[in-house]
Amino acid sequence: MLFIDITHAAGWSDDRTRMVEVSAGTKGAELNSVAHTTESCWKGLPPVPDDDETAVNYFLFVKDEPGVNSRPVQAVQQSSGDIGRIYFHNNEPLTAESVLIAGGKALVAQP
Repeated sequence: MLFIDITHAAGWSDDRTRMVEVSAGTKGAELNSVAHTTESCWKGLPPVPDDDETAVNYFLFVKDEPGVNSRPVQAVQQSSGDIGRIYFHNNEPLTAESVLIAGGKALVAQP
C-alpha cells in the first residue's frame, strides 16, 4: 500500500509532502537535515528516557516549499508498543509514493 493511500484514508489533505520520524534523543540539527527545514528552531524534542520511562517518538509531517526549505505542518505522537507502529527504512522520510507492507502489527517502509 502507498503512504498516500493511508493519508487519504485518514482524511488528510495533500498538504503533507513527507513524514519524518522524530525519535527520542533527536537533535535539532539532525531533524533539520532529514526534514529539510534548515531554518527551523525546535523546542520540546523528545528526550532520551530514563531506564524506567518509555520513549516518546513523533511523526513530523512537512510540506516541501519552492526553494530549499520545507515547512513543518503537523506533529503526531507515535503510538507506544508495536501496534500501529511504522518502521522507516534507514530513517528515510516517507513520501506519497513510499510503499508500506504489513509486518505483524506494524507497517514497514520498503526501500
